[in-house]
Amino acid sequence: MHIQLQNPTNQLTPALVVNQQTISLQHILRQFCKIGKLNSILTEILSCYILEQELNRENFELEDAFLEEQIAQYRNQNNLIDNTRFQEWLLDNGLNFHTFRDHISFTAKINTFKTKLASPKLLETFMDQKLNLDQAVLSHIAVEDQELAEELKMQLEEGGSFENFVKEYSCSDDAVINGMMGVLSRAEIQAAFGIDVYQAKVGDLLGPVRCGNNWHILRVDNLLPATLNEAVIPLLEEQVFSQWLTNQLSKLDVEVRLTD
Repeated sequence: MHIQLQNPTNQLTPALVVNQQTISLQHILRQFCKIGKLNSILTEILSCYILEQELNRENFELEDAFLEEQIAQYRNQNNLIDNTRFQEWLLDNGLNFHTFRDHISFTAKINTFKTKLASPKLLETFMDQKLNLDQAVLSHIAVEDQELAEELKMQLEEGGSFENFVKEYSCSDDAVINGMMGVLSRAEIQAAFGIDVYQAKVGDLLGPVRCGNNWHILRVDNLLPATLNEAVIPLLEEQVFSQWLTNQLSKLDVEVRLTD
């Protein structure tokens, strides 16, 4: 996205009236420029512009029943079922029911567009992102000395109790919960420990490997390979959409007029 600042001599462009004083669009943009937020604000504005143009081209039509269902779902998710509470919420957010309905309609159309855009690329994107989507459950023993770590690993392989060794030797805060690290992505594990955990099996011991100031013995408690399911698809759709939007923004040539 190429942004060019211009200083036009045209008349004042009204944007806001505060205490009966007119504040121009150019004045607002200058204030954002002063605080270093002009680019981020413009990105939001231009993203909406691109989406509006695209949705107009696609001409998505939403059935009234579907839209009413989306409105009811939004109100339910945001605890706005009570009409009095809903009206107060509208006022607090500078909305009326018409503008709120427009917002829900716009959001639903964007989601429809995301699905259409991503559909032919889902499998390819899934395979590209599988390293980030695959997960594993790990526990670990963390010690400062490499020789101690190797000795503990040897004893574990001979039948030593992992949980007892965690309590006795581990210097990590999670020793109080048997060294459980929880669910981590395959990519996170590889970045932290240099290990592809999916080359191991459940129950395997890995390491010792150094991470930070400590040596870690890892136990694979579970492997959770990703599948292309209803939970993953929205994440992939969002990624494809984000890449598309970034590409569209990069093609714009924008002039910003900062002088009233």
